[in-house]
Amino acid sequence: MAGESQPSSMVSKVNFGFKYTAGTQNVYRPSLPYSNKFTTVSSMVADIEGNTYTSAKLSQVLLWNPYTQSSNVYQYNGIAGKWLGVDYPVDAGTSSSNALYFNVLSNFNWIVSGKDTITPLYFYFNAPGNGLANSNKRCLPYGSIYLKASDVVNDLEGGTGAGTDTKINKVMVWDAGLQAFKTYIYNTIVNKWLGEDFIINPGDSITLYPVTSFTWTPKLAITPVP
Repeated sequence: MAGESQPSSMVSKVNFGFKYTAGTQNVYRPSLPYSNKFTTVSSMVADIEGNTYTSAKLSQVLLWNPYTQSSNVYQYNGIAGKWLGVDYPVDAGTSSSNALYFNVLSNFNWIVSGKDTITPLYFYFNAPGNGLANSNKRCLPYGSIYLKASDVVNDLEGGTGAGTDTKINKVMVWDAGLQAFKTYIYNTIVNKWLGEDFIINPGDSITLYPVTSFTWTPKLAITPVP
């Protein structure tokens, strides 16, 4: 995907390029501009498919729920001949700003316009013993300052050495080409962050694993114009 922006107003016109490859999961995890025209998942599907009763480009769109560690599901039902499931609100640019999950069925482009906002993101920690993990998948603003996973860690933890796991202990990004996650993780044996210090592209959604609940406001390269 590629983005074109006007820095003075932090406006982004994003051209998502989705490719279908036979024999793979064909999963994409796009991040929407924080201020955009969509209100519900059905409005996104209608924009992509042209309606909510065909499935030529997508088979399902999921939204992650960190509290339950499960997804809200909106998917095409071939028997009913329409999209069914939870028509959840699009929460990009809110305190949750959860990442989306697309299963694609064909090659297509999708253009989305919007702009950045300064938004505090809340990260929820599931206490030990409840059987739930702590995956928090978040959309990042397109104009954020973070170029690598270590930039996020440095902003949250103040470094990548010993003792820099007070808020998070793992950062991941989905690689659509590999159909796999890239991982940067704190190693308690050597007391530092290890793994792939992956590149964060504009609009990437990232997955953080908190060790406590906290609020984080991603920094922007340019302060948005009201």
